[in-house]
Amino acid sequence: MKKTSFLFVFLGILILATSGYVWADDEKDKGPERGFSIYTEYSGLVVPRGESVRMDLTIDNKGKRDENIILTLTSIPPGWKASLKGPNYTVNSITVPGRKTRALTFSAEPPKYVKPGDYFFQIDAKTEDGALSSTQKINVTVKEKTAITSDFEVTTAYPVLKGQSDAKFEFSIDVNNKSDADRNFNLTAQAPEKWEVNFKPAYEQKQISTLRVKGGQVNPSPWR
Repeated sequence: MKKTSFLFVFLGILILATSGYVWADDEKDKGPERGFSIYTEYSGLVVPRGESVRMDLTIDNKGKRDENIILTLTSIPPGWKASLKGPNYTVNSITVPGRKTRALTFSAEPPKYVKPGDYFFQIDAKTEDGALSSTQKINVTVKEKTAITSDFEVTTAYPVLKGQSDAKFEFSIDVNNKSDADRNFNLTAQAPEKWEVNFKPAYEQKQISTLRVKGGQVNPSPWR
C-alpha cells in the first residue's frame, strides 16, 4: 500500500507540472500576430544654442513574427545634420525579433550659426512589406546660452590634501549639470611640472577624458 500511494502522488505531481507547462505556452501564444512602434526618450527638449542632440530611439516589436523595419528621417530642418546610428554604422533598416526591442541613437547637429527657435524632426518607420508603420516627431527648442558659470558646477569634498613628497593624491569630484540638456564635459587639468594627472570613474582603473551628465543631474557616480 505504501508503494502504491507513492506512485499515485508522483503521477499527480507530474500531471500538475505538465498542466502548468501547457498553460505557460498558451500565455506565450497570446498577443497580436504583428505590431510595432518606435519612440524616443523625449518628444520635445530645450538645448543651448550650438549644442548637438543625442537620444535613444527604441524599436518595439509587439508581434510574434520577426520584422525588418525600414527607417527614414523624413523631416530635417535646413542646415541641420541628422542620422540614426547603431554602435558602428549609420542605420536605415533593422531586424527586430518577435516580442523584442532594439535601440538606435538619434543624433542631430545644428548648423554653425543656428538661430534660437523651434526645429522639428520626424522619423518614419515601416515594415518591409509596407503593411505596418509608425512615426516619431521630435521638437528641439534652441535657446541662447546662459553664462557658463550658471550652466554647471564642479565641487569636491576635500579641495586641499597634504602628504609625503612621494604620496599619491586622489580627489572625488562631482559635476552638477544645471542646464536642461544632456551635456558632455571634457576633462583637463593644470598641474605642477612632472606631475601626472588622470581621471578615472570611482572604483575603476580605466582612464576617461569625457564625462556625460544628464540635464539637471549630478554625474551618476563620483570619479577621481
